[in-house]
Amino acid sequence: MKSRYLLAAVAAAVLSLTGCVMAPGSGVTPDEARERFIGILDSTQEALGGSWENVDDPTARNCTIPLWVDGVRYPGLRLGEAPESPMHALRTVEDHWDALEVSSERTKVGEVTELRGTNPSGDLFIFRANQAAMTLQGESECRPKA
Repeated sequence: MKSRYLLAAVAAAVLSLTGCVMAPGSGVTPDEARERFIGILDSTQEALGGSWENVDDPTARNCTIPLWVDGVRYPGLRLGEAPESPMHALRTVEDHWDALEVSSERTKVGEVTELRGTNPSGDLFIFRANQAAMTLQGESECRPKA
C-alpha cells in the first residue's frame, strides 16, 4: 500500500517538474483542435493585414499528454511582408490575442521582437516582427490520437 502512495507522489512530482498539468485539455478532437488553432492564426493574420504566405503543414506531429498518453498536434506557419511599424504590429497582435484569451509575453531576440502566446486549451502561438518581415507560427494543443 505504501508503494502505491510513493509511486503516486513521485508521478505527481515529476509532472509538476515538467510543467505538465492534470487538466483534461479542451476535450475536442485533434481535428477540432487544429481548426480552432488555424482559426486563430487566420484571424491574427487578418488583424495585421498585408500580404502573407501560408506554409502550414497539414501533417500531425506526435506529442505526449500527461501520464504518457500518445497524442497529436498540428503546426502552422505564416510568412508576412515587412510591417510599417513592428511595434504597432506587436500591439495589434497583443490586443487581438487578449480578446481571444491568448496570454502573451514579449521577448527581444536580436533585432527581432517575439511575442509568445498560449491559450487555456494549450495552443502555442509565436509572432515575430522586425523591419524586414513578420512571421506567425505555432502548434495546436496536444490531443489524444483518435
